[in-house]
Amino acid sequence: MLLLTMLAWHDEAIAAPLTVTWVNNAPDAAGFSVERSTGGAAAFAEIARTGAAVTTYVDSSVTDTTTYCYRVRAFNQNGYSDYSNTACSGSPSNITPPTVSITAPTGGTVSGNVTIRASATDNVGVTLIKYSVDGALIGIFAPPVYSLVWNTALVPNGTHTLTVKATDAAGNTGTSAAVTVTVANPSPV
Repeated sequence: MLLLTMLAWHDEAIAAPLTVTWVNNAPDAAGFSVERSTGGAAAFAEIARTGAAVTTYVDSSVTDTTTYCYRVRAFNQNGYSDYSNTACSGSPSNITPPTVSITAPTGGTVSGNVTIRASATDNVGVTLIKYSVDGALIGIFAPPVYSLVWNTALVPNGTHTLTVKATDAAGNTGTSAAVTVTVANPSPV
């Protein structure tokens, strides 16, 4: 079976039904399994099965304060295809950015490889963590990864500022308080 390549959604008004639409690239499909997750961080669960000729599902069991993510896969007598991409609805009332902080290092003098650890929480689920040194992006990860090893030899000795940004499933972004560290690597011989 082939992967379903396009998954789209439509959210018209608060608490209006969401319509999930996909492209059938699986000519031997007997039908499709539609799965939903809430908040981007929760596990997916099957909410519907459709016939082979159906490429749309209307989810009328939604609320106006929740972000919903959907994925689809074809099935036949031999099993399931790979999942489609994941598409998430925006919650019109979700304007709350994630809360994010740097838990290590907390300042002071650093050298060599240093692990930058972050903590992030959100009402709909954190989907992306970005690490920066002096405003320059040095790494991007998706949870559950909340740490990055930073090679301090890549910056000159002296004072540097670390920040972390967290983005949620609704696209809101929160930024940590800056942590200032002093890099003190030994001079090369």
